[in-house]
Amino acid sequence: MQDNMAALANNSPPLLTWRRGGGAALLEEIDALVANHCDAHACALRSFGDSSDKAHRAWYLQREAVASGFADRLWACCAACDAWGVTARGGEALRRRGRPALRCLEVLRYDAGGGALGLHDDGETLLTTSLMVSPAGAFEGGAVEVARWPGRLERADPARGDVVAWRGWEKHRVAPVTRGARVVVV
Repeated sequence: MQDNMAALANNSPPLLTWRRGGGAALLEEIDALVANHCDAHACALRSFGDSSDKAHRAWYLQREAVASGFADRLWACCAACDAWGVTARGGEALRRRGRPALRCLEVLRYDAGGGALGLHDDGETLLTTSLMVSPAGAFEGGAVEVARWPGRLERADPARGDVVAWRGWEKHRVAPVTRGARVVVV
């Protein structure tokens, strides 16, 4: 997969964007958060969209991430993938307040055989981003798919450290993981 940010100027707005290695500087900090938080805290089993399976596990990091300043460092990486100007809207009010409020910050783990995550949107979220934590070869499947209308899907298979972004109201899903475990920070 290549970075698609440079090609955006000549095309209509994409369904999703990605920046190869956009979150690489944060990986050591993410690995520590995942190891310290996800092993020590209970997780939620969840599914969305048209799936009745419990498709993934979620650990909520918002409190820890905000307290440590990690959320602000992650915001800078995610804003770099914003092809739609969502993070720049708000003019002077946004500059005074800083970044928009963080709706959630989670570690998500999708295991092989854990079921498929159906098409869903993220409600009133302006921009959804996903930073790949799993290393190459740790899993198969698990691509991010975004659909604007039936029959049109854009797909990303990010590598460790890649940041993928889409507008929160776009229908999206994660394809089934067929081997191993896929871990992301969303």
